[in-house]
Amino acid sequence: MLKTTLRLGILFIVLGIIGLFFFGAPLTDSDHDRAMIESETISERVSDIYIEASVGSLVIEPSSDDDIHIFVSERDRSDLSVQLESEQLTILLEQDQAFNLSHFNLFGSNRSEVIIALPDEVYNQLDMKLAVGEIEIHGVQVDRLTAKNHVGAVNASDTQTETAFVEINIGQISVADGTGEWHAETDVGEIDLQLQSFEKDIIAEVALGAINITTKALPEAYSIALEVDLGNIQTKGFDNADVDTTQAWQRRTGTNGPRIEASVDLGSLTLQYD
Repeated sequence: MLKTTLRLGILFIVLGIIGLFFFGAPLTDSDHDRAMIESETISERVSDIYIEASVGSLVIEPSSDDDIHIFVSERDRSDLSVQLESEQLTILLEQDQAFNLSHFNLFGSNRSEVIIALPDEVYNQLDMKLAVGEIEIHGVQVDRLTAKNHVGAVNASDTQTETAFVEINIGQISVADGTGEWHAETDVGEIDLQLQSFEKDIIAEVALGAINITTKALPEAYSIALEVDLGNIQTKGFDNADVDTTQAWQRRTGTNGPRIEASVDLGSLTLQYD
């Protein structure tokens, strides 16, 4: 027990240092006069969207009309490439001299930002890739969502998907009011999944850190398998008494239902039914 407590203490110290190093300063630009401008307006039909950037912030938000609007700073406009072919929209942004270690913040004053405003439609595929920074996805309906980030964060809210794959090496994955099937994975950091319902499979994996899963509804048939190599598991809101245990917790009701599978190598895992 003492060894577990000590190792968990080391875990939280490591996560605290990571948070200070990467998120110690807000994701803002030192040039407060930098304004976002509309670089592109797309009226044609789009079914697939691919977005990639080196460093900065990629933001997906609802459009105010029936067109796709792409916003970028005047400074980054020349680095932005937009191409539409066969209903596939490709947006690329690269930036040099991206790293600034001032105030322990890797997102410093040269941070780029791209905002893509999407009309209220159901898209076939949304694929986003980022090296360092934040991916923000808000109010989107898409059959297949893929978001990959090496260092930073992936945040999604009010996002309706059939299948979502979210992967980050170091950082945080946060989903609010999610629907559909979710696969989330991080090496070091935290996964926080707040789901409207549990109708499809939910898979989450963390090597070092924490997983928190909350669902507002349970189907008649489902299975749950939680596993922690070193750390603790907590479950809340189920028929049986709340559970606080280590290593493993499983539950099955009915057959052929969706599944929740979550695993942490070192850290904590919490599952809650509201």
